[in-house]
This record gives sequence, C-alpha cells and structure tokens, in this order.
Amino acid sequence: HLACTCLKPMLANGHMITVDLMPAHIERSKHMTKECSAYTSYVAKSSVDFFLEFDTDRLGQIYLLYLDTGDMTPVEVTAELHLDEARVVVERKLVKPGGLILIDDVRNLTPKQFGELEGDTYGKAKYSIDYLLQHGFSMVKSEYQVILRNTGDSVVANFFATPLTWTNKFKVFHISFHLGCINEIKYVANSL
Repeated sequence: HLACTCLKPMLANGHMITVDLMPAHIERSKHMTKECSAYTSYVAKSSVDFFLEFDTDRLGQIYLLYLDTGDMTPVEVTAELHLDEARVVVERKLVKPGGLILIDDVRNLTPKQFGELEGDTYGKAKYSIDYLLQHGFSMVKSEYQVILRNTGDSVVANFFATPLTWTNKFKVFHISFHLGCINEIKYVANSL
C-alpha cells in the first residue's frame, strides 16, 4: 500500500506488475493496492517463469525491478532462486540500461540465526549480487536493501545517472509484495 501510494504519480503514466508464486499473496496485494489497480497487473507465477516469458517487444525493458523473492530460511534455497532470477534477467536483457534492481532483505539477520556462515552479509542475495556486479550492474546503494544500476552501456548509463524529475513511461516490477521498503522505494523514485 505504501509503495503504491508513493509511486502513484509516476505510475499514472506507466505500469507496475507484481508477481508471486502464491495466489493468496497476489490476492492480498490486490486488496492492499486498490488505488493503483488501474496501472497494476497481478501475476501468480514463479518469478523465473515470469522472466523467461516476459515480452520486452510488447512491454519494453524494466526501469525498476524490485526483488523480494523467497524465504529467509533455509537461505540456500532462496539464494539459488535469486541467482536463477539474476541469470535470466541478465541473459534476456530485461532491465533497461540505466535501470535499477532493488533487492530486499539483503542484510536480514534471520539466516545467521539459522546457521548461515559468518562473514556472509548478503543472505538470500549472496549469489545474485555478485553475479549482477560481474554482468554489467554497479552498486548504487548498499544497506538493508541493495540497489544496483544496469551500467552495461556506458553512454546510456551516464544519461540515467542524472536523476530525472519525471518519466513518461515508468515501469515497476515488484516481485513478492512487501510493506517494509517505503524508504528504498522513495529513494529509487527520487533517483529516476
């Protein structure tokens, strides 16, 4: 609800798609985002399948990809899923040059409480962040959430490095609806 409200002025000229494997989560998301339903699509499907089937010819590339996939424990299963998502996103060039990926729960302490190795600070994103950094993305912000920018094309990336006051075709893809990320979403919204 908070993210939807925060982004409403930009989404009026764009589109948001929220994807979750669990139909019950999609129904909850529909209820919580009623005021944004005119420019939001809700998809009950695995994230990897969604990315594999995503039609960039029809929908264009993604400006902001918000990943909040999986459970915090067991973290290894979710970390592998995050890596699978990252591979498909990179291989299919789903994120627009200069576009952003926001990954949630990167520094959540739950995995450590359930035996995650000391020194790992990326939790469920422990493989995907390094993969993305090795494949044309750069770190924009690294806190509880991590924000990465697609800098594979330096000319386009330099253009997008300058914050825009508006964009006429803003697209947000939120994988697994979550309420605790309003500060990060505001940061990203203000950076575009």
